[in-house]
Amino acid sequence: MPEIKNIFNEGKMDKDLDERLVANGQYRDAMDIQVSTSDASDIGTVTNILGNLDIFPYIPMYSGSSLPTRSSQLSPGAKCIGCVTDEKNDCFYWFVYHATKSLILKYDISGHVSFVFVDVTNNVLEFSSKIITGINIIDDYLFWTDGLTEPKKIDVKLSEQGTHQGGHYNTRMVVPKRGINFNTNFVAVKEHVTVIKKAPKSKLVVEPVYSVEISAKSPSDIPDAIGDTGMITFTDFIPTSASFREGMVVRLLNQNSPNNINDSHDVRIEILEDLGEFNIFGTVFHVWRYKILSKRSSLATLGVQWNASLESDDIEIFPRKFVRFGYRYKYQSGEYSTFSPFTDNIFKPGFFDYSPKKAHNAAMENNLSSLKLRNFIAKDMPIDVVQVDILYTESDSPTVYIVDKIKHSDTPNVYIGQSYSGVGPSSARKVNNWNANLYEITADLIYAAVPENQLVRNYDSVPIKALAQEVTGSRIVYGNYEQNYNVDTKPILLADIETRFTNNRYHTNEYLGNYTNDRVQNGQNPTPISLPVIPYVGQKSLKTIRDYQLGVTYLDEYGRETPIFSSEESQFKIKKKFADNKLKIGGRVTTQPPSWAESMKIYVKETSTEYYNLALARVYRAEDGDLWLAFPSSERNKVTEDTFLILKKAVDSTSLIESEAKYNVLAIENEAPEYIKEQITELVSLPVGNASFNAGHVVHGANYPDVDSRYFDINEQTYSAQFGGPKHLNTIEENLYVAFKNQEGSFSSRYKVTHVGGGYDVIALTTNNYVVTLDRTFTVSDANFIFPNYPATEDSNGQVDIAQGMQIIFYTGVVENKPEFKGVFYVKINSDSVAEKEIVAGYDTIATYEVLETAQAYYLSDYDATSPNASTTLASNAIIDATNVLYSLRPPLYNNPSWESSPSHSATNAFEEWNEFHHWGQNASSPNPLFSGATPGPVGGFFIDRACYVATHPAGETNNDVDDLANPGNNPNHVKFSEMHGNYIDANVDPDDALTPPKFGRGIYQENGKWYIELSFTMCGDSADPDGNRGYIGSMDPEILWNNCNKGIIWEPENSALNRSQYQTLYGGDSDGLATIIDRIRSGSYFKFQNQTTETAFRINGVTKQKRYNYLPPLSLSFSHLQFTNDVALLNNDDANNGWTSNISGNVVGIGMTGGFKQAYERFVSPQNRRITYVLELGTQNMGDIEINTSSSSTTPLLDLIDADTSIAIQFVDLKVPYETTTRNIISNNPAIFETEPVKTADLNIYYEATDSLPLVVTQKNVERFIPNAAVITCPGRPDVMHPIETDYVVSTNGNLITSVYGPDFQTMLGPANVLGPNAPVRLRFTREDDSYTTAFADIVRTQQEQLAGNIQTNQFYIESNVSKNPFALSWFNCFTFNNGVESNRIRDTFNEVTLDKGVKANSVTDSVYEKEKRESGLIFSGIYNSNAGVNNLNQFVAAEGITKDLNPTYGSIQKLFQRKDDLIAFCEDKVIRIKANKDTLFNADGSSNVIATNRVLGDTSPFAGDYGISKNPESFSKDNYRLYFADKQRGAVLRLSMDGLTPISEYGMSTYFKHRFGDNQILGTYDNNKEEYNLTHLPALGTVSYKEGVKGWVSFKSFTPEHGLSLSNNYYTFKNGIPYRHHEQSVDRNTFYGSYSPSSITLVLNNEPSVIKSFKTLGYEGSQSNVEQELSVVESGYYNLIEKDGWYSDLIQTDKQKGSVKEFIEKEGKWFNNIKSFGQDGTGSYDLKTDEFQFQGIGMASGAIVDLAIDPPIYGCMSPSATNFDPDATIADNSCVFVQPPTPTIIGGCMDPLAPNFDATATFDDGSCVYVAPTIVYGCTNSTAFNYNLLATVDDGSCQPVISGCTDPTAVNYYPGANTDDGSCLYSSSFGCTDPQATNYAPLAQIDDGSCIYIGPPVFGCTDSTATNYDPLATSDDGSCTYIAGCTDPLATNYDPLATIDDGSCIYPPVSGCTDPIATNYDPLATVDDGSCTYPPPAPINTFTLFDLSDDD
Repeated sequence: MPEIKNIFNEGKMDKDLDERLVANGQYRDAMDIQVSTSDASDIGTVTNILGNLDIFPYIPMYSGSSLPTRSSQLSPGAKCIGCVTDEKNDCFYWFVYHATKSLILKYDISGHVSFVFVDVTNNVLEFSSKIITGINIIDDYLFWTDGLTEPKKIDVKLSEQGTHQGGHYNTRMVVPKRGINFNTNFVAVKEHVTVIKKAPKSKLVVEPVYSVEISAKSPSDIPDAIGDTGMITFTDFIPTSASFREGMVVRLLNQNSPNNINDSHDVRIEILEDLGEFNIFGTVFHVWRYKILSKRSSLATLGVQWNASLESDDIEIFPRKFVRFGYRYKYQSGEYSTFSPFTDNIFKPGFFDYSPKKAHNAAMENNLSSLKLRNFIAKDMPIDVVQVDILYTESDSPTVYIVDKIKHSDTPNVYIGQSYSGVGPSSARKVNNWNANLYEITADLIYAAVPENQLVRNYDSVPIKALAQEVTGSRIVYGNYEQNYNVDTKPILLADIETRFTNNRYHTNEYLGNYTNDRVQNGQNPTPISLPVIPYVGQKSLKTIRDYQLGVTYLDEYGRETPIFSSEESQFKIKKKFADNKLKIGGRVTTQPPSWAESMKIYVKETSTEYYNLALARVYRAEDGDLWLAFPSSERNKVTEDTFLILKKAVDSTSLIESEAKYNVLAIENEAPEYIKEQITELVSLPVGNASFNAGHVVHGANYPDVDSRYFDINEQTYSAQFGGPKHLNTIEENLYVAFKNQEGSFSSRYKVTHVGGGYDVIALTTNNYVVTLDRTFTVSDANFIFPNYPATEDSNGQVDIAQGMQIIFYTGVVENKPEFKGVFYVKINSDSVAEKEIVAGYDTIATYEVLETAQAYYLSDYDATSPNASTTLASNAIIDATNVLYSLRPPLYNNPSWESSPSHSATNAFEEWNEFHHWGQNASSPNPLFSGATPGPVGGFFIDRACYVATHPAGETNNDVDDLANPGNNPNHVKFSEMHGNYIDANVDPDDALTPPKFGRGIYQENGKWYIELSFTMCGDSADPDGNRGYIGSMDPEILWNNCNKGIIWEPENSALNRSQYQTLYGGDSDGLATIIDRIRSGSYFKFQNQTTETAFRINGVTKQKRYNYLPPLSLSFSHLQFTNDVALLNNDDANNGWTSNISGNVVGIGMTGGFKQAYERFVSPQNRRITYVLELGTQNMGDIEINTSSSSTTPLLDLIDADTSIAIQFVDLKVPYETTTRNIISNNPAIFETEPVKTADLNIYYEATDSLPLVVTQKNVERFIPNAAVITCPGRPDVMHPIETDYVVSTNGNLITSVYGPDFQTMLGPANVLGPNAPVRLRFTREDDSYTTAFADIVRTQQEQLAGNIQTNQFYIESNVSKNPFALSWFNCFTFNNGVESNRIRDTFNEVTLDKGVKANSVTDSVYEKEKRESGLIFSGIYNSNAGVNNLNQFVAAEGITKDLNPTYGSIQKLFQRKDDLIAFCEDKVIRIKANKDTLFNADGSSNVIATNRVLGDTSPFAGDYGISKNPESFSKDNYRLYFADKQRGAVLRLSMDGLTPISEYGMSTYFKHRFGDNQILGTYDNNKEEYNLTHLPALGTVSYKEGVKGWVSFKSFTPEHGLSLSNNYYTFKNGIPYRHHEQSVDRNTFYGSYSPSSITLVLNNEPSVIKSFKTLGYEGSQSNVEQELSVVESGYYNLIEKDGWYSDLIQTDKQKGSVKEFIEKEGKWFNNIKSFGQDGTGSYDLKTDEFQFQGIGMASGAIVDLAIDPPIYGCMSPSATNFDPDATIADNSCVFVQPPTPTIIGGCMDPLAPNFDATATFDDGSCVYVAPTIVYGCTNSTAFNYNLLATVDDGSCQPVISGCTDPTAVNYYPGANTDDGSCLYSSSFGCTDPQATNYAPLAQIDDGSCIYIGPPVFGCTDSTATNYDPLATSDDGSCTYIAGCTDPLATNYDPLATIDDGSCIYPPVSGCTDPIATNYDPLATVDDGSCTYPPPAPINTFTLFDLSDDD
């Protein structure tokens, strides 16, 4: 009986070929089988496969538990989303996502499973159901990324130690170096697992100790005898932290001494005892008892004011350096953070001391003796920081050094806890620097430098997200990553300058936080200390004559930073006039920050250039009238000929030159010009008349000077008579010069005489006229000077017409090389009036003046002050003794008694007094002409001010129009309605009860050796409320109320139309005359009094302005006894019942408020209530002896002459320096100072870091960055509070809850919340130690509620959390100012010395649009890791080092990275790329190349041959050593990358299958090391198919569908529901996976002889047990089937005629066979065999090798009839069969932990619902639907807020203020527009079409295909006319045409030789030419399956 046999020696499937062509040994389909072939035979054995075993152990939930249960929350619903093998440690890790938690677990080959990390919130690991796409292990560090969240990393060992092995709790931090373990209970949070590590965000707090001079005032008399003792008092003690103590030696030096206290002193004393502080009349004095050690003889000590400094042996540190300090973190992993913001430069100048003799500024040396650094252990410091490196850098140095390394385990070395008074360490405890949060530096010893790349590492550019990850060269590489963020609204900043202190030379309200944590710990409550500023000591400031601009960057929570954003509003320029001020920058961001941002930084750009200061030694006049300036030669390099010199300070002056005073350098000489060396002295002065010139002399055509002539004659007799000696003019050997002088004392030019002819002939003894020859022709200007009627030079009589009183002066000059010409160089500049006054006048002896402007001034003095009429009593009476003045406003005393007794004088209160006073001169015998007509109205005017005033406006000189850059009422220089309380003057109130006594002007007085005049102008500006609307109507902002009262314009006299008119009427001129006078009242101006007896003019060295209220202070507008409900209601309501117009009970003297509050208000805002006072600081002239010429015979003292009726003219003059006077040539100890300015200015777009990272929303973690402890709180107060406190200290912060020192005061200060509404704006300012500040609104409502509920103390209050748009001020500075106009930024002000840098960290504005960027083809790599060297830079992504590389974007996005040997393989969507790692390609001249090692981490790239990629299925990747497997879903291929390149292994019989089966599902690739098979799984549940390299084919489908899989130690593991299963387990039923059974199957084709007609009846096989179906009813069937058995059976037998099956086989002699049972023709299952139909008609060999799908398309489906989804029409099995499964056991979810209170004994699996006692109690909102739901909260604190959805962007048109959750509905003006892409005005960002679309005319037809030869770029509509170049487009073809655009099928390929017979064993499907190499297998000896032919036996 013939047999058709098939064996399975090839062991692989073929689903591609026509079934008639499937080779023997292969099979069509298989499920859950494996084929084994013996080495000794070709027999292929088909067996089913071993199942897998759940290896997850039963872990006791607690130690000693007797009831082990499966650890919770792994099933059902759990999912493994990633796994990785750690072959080094024989273990693997897997990642599990579950709805209730995320897990990382470890399994080792011993079978032990442990929880590595548990996240019960899913907020730390941030797992999702998406597969993790990149996992790597480096030593103990596990890295992963998923393309969705931050790349992450954990230390597996420490994480495992911190994880409860029951899996119930969040993993806790274990930090051994800080003693933190599991029991410490620090729960790990997201920042602990991210690759990016947080850096310090705040600066160090610096407490410097300076060796500086100390300002001291009015010490007691010092005894004469050495050894005597006494008491000495000091005020204005700076620094306050350097208190004198017992045993210290103090040096004293008279403050008026020109010497430096460090070089010399007057007295040395020893401190014996500290007697403490005493408050005398509001002034605090500190008193010490002392003993005198030494003193200079004949020293006057009584009443002297002293400078004092400690005499110490301490060595100053960093004496000639500008130093900054910062710090960085070192993490437990060994990784270092980026640097913190660095401190400002720590430098303290001394007293200004810059003279040409020293040639350097001694003040510009650092007086730092030691310093303390604090706050490096901040509240927001990550818990895994184990070391803090203290860093140090210097200006002009790019290096950052490590000072010290602070560790938690350091030895205790610091005492803390001692009392502030210094009680010794007995009350203290000793701790280390870490615990003290303190590090002290007492020496300038610096240690190692940090690597240079750290300076450009502003932040780590770790990707925000990354899809691909790999380790190469000990670095982490990410691919297809995301960087940057979107900033939807461009930030807008406001910026301007602010003063660092009130502009007063002797006092300031500069609050320094001299307040340490030690004092807080000891419960002490110090008050802020108001420290004075010592004049002429260098102070931090901003360089003037510079442009500035602020920029802002936003930072995410990890410190990633945007580029600089800036705006025009943040630009400002600082003018020269501010050079003597101490300035800082204030600003505010006005736009909403991005939602992703956690903080912001402010940067400063300064368009500065290098500049120098030069001290002028001497000045000389040049021959041409210009000036030669002499400077020390050591300053030579500071000046070049393209330099400008700016005069900043005059000689012998301490004031700034406010005018531009900018001079171009005309010439530079290193030696004195001969003209300067020449000593010129007057020889003779002759009156010039007709007799002086020789009439009739015609030599050279003239006998007198004339234009264009060099000659004139001199009468020899006149000369000889005047000279009076034998020396003749023509015999003088010295250089001779001549000039003319008029009777006013002015001079012509000076001419050099080159020759003198004629004169006395000593031989002939005859006399002739002199002929004078000049060195140049006579000028027109000098002709005009000599001849009054020039160009006429003769009168009508023909005589020379010379100006009356004209003189001709001859000078002689002798060149002398004086010592003063050595050691200096000379710079020539133009001379102008400023130079003449401020430089030359300081050296010249005689000066004249030209009157420029005149101001009429009166004199006014209060009669309670002794009238200082007599000059002899002026000084002693100048300071009014306030204790003798009644506390009531009295009428002024005018010195003319008749004025006060005149009938018109009827004033009864201050208002009327001032009203009468403003009628200037009306009561005089000769009245003011302005009032000669009808009754005049009051007008303004100047007066010397000794009159009473009741209050001052706090602004001083500050311009009030800029209201703190932000909201009204927050400018400290504003009068605020909230301050207008309780400070009034009332005749009915006892003087002792009055709060503020009246003040008095001081008139003309002397103080500290200087003279001052208080010159006031009253009737300033116009009414502050011209419309009578009380400043506001309807507004509820009390600060806006007085907005007009704060505007600068109402304090400017020249801005009043009435005042301008008055001055024009009185003095003539134009209407700007008054403004011109006001402009003259400035530093550097000169003035004199008209008709004063001396010609001396007085120089104004400085001007301080005060804004004074004459009769009604703002504080008088609120009176407690008026019993008004509140002032706001009062001013908003005209109802008399509210007191607006009703009379006020009780007479208030000074305002006469008979008309009620309305009248008081109107009188307050009246200009009569305001005067501006100019306090003029004068030179050293004696003002006490001023007398005025009243007639030709008498003089009168100034103050006796003027009063309220009689004025005197103050003349502002211009200084005129006579030409011929010589300089004294004495070097001044107080020289003029110039500043250089190069011609070209720098325009670098570089910004420098100026702040910490300022939080945008205050939280518990970041609050100390916003409000440091010991910050000073300043509050404007509240309008309903009588006595608001202004300042306090912050002692602790907790989120937006602030704790201050003084509770009751702050409670009162904040006041009731209901007065101004629930959101009354009270903005608090928090000033730091470095002068910077932040601001925040007080949350009054919440504060009141919490205090009433007893939840907070009275010294606690809340602020609003959102602070992103609040004003701030910067501590940043770039120079030091000395209050005299000099600004310095250089050590010692010497050339080439160190300059003050602008910052350590720089940033710039990006040229491109900053937005979220998806670098799909990009690679980025980290720093290196070296465990041997202890280097871990894996967190360092330094963008400046070129750490990125981009692949060709045409390859598609990077999906997977893999390191293979020395190459990094990038699997892109459409290509696989080889990237050289740490090497590169070097090309030779001949075109060959060599691979060389380089320091480039990522080198050249080259794609592998073949147009394949990994599509978007990185999960399909798996590896076997160097063989890499993956799927290309886009091309329907599965590939192997081996050392010989890419191979499409799907072509091995499965290409058709994969091309039709790849869909949108995931494709998981795993490798089974045990069976050496690549398993490819279609997820979620489409099964697995296995590829075996040994057979070069796909061996079988598998019924298991894992979530992930891996191999370890020759074992294959997969994961299901998060649980690991080990495969090939003997202990598990075969074909059983994850507890479910599936039968094995195989489909084969028996068609050995296709041409023979065959009939089949019997099917047999050789193998193991057959399937047995139990049969007990039919005995004839035998006995083999009495018991049902599992085994092989034939599910389907099919020919072209009929279908059948063999459900069971019968064994005979080791073989199994049975008859085929037919299904019947209709497929009903009939077992009738029809042999005539059950046959196969042979049709010969098939002609093709591939099935023609068009003719015979495959039908995929289940072909197993026993399956529930059997498809009888299917032609190809697709592994989709579903079999009846055993019943699923009952699953009951619940808590299975018996220790949990909700333990459920009926539960069959733990569903994670167990409730445990939390390790810690966390209060917060526990309602998951609330807006502020806190996942970590365990106790609800009632703070839940409902979610209110809407648009939260205020800039949107549909902004909803009540929304707290943005629902994406915001619409903007840009949201409307044309949405049609075809329109010309298409707006791609528009969301709503507004009908504005514009279309062009009719379409332009043409070819629109750019690849066509006739492509028309202007065509808008394709008309089908495109033409192409046809040809072969395949580059592999021999006739490839690169110009062809369309393939015409003409490609010709080179022949490929090989076997072309598909039946041959070496058949090559790619061969085109048969080379005769085909080989065939021998006849099969044994068939595994045999079909028996039932046809007739032949």
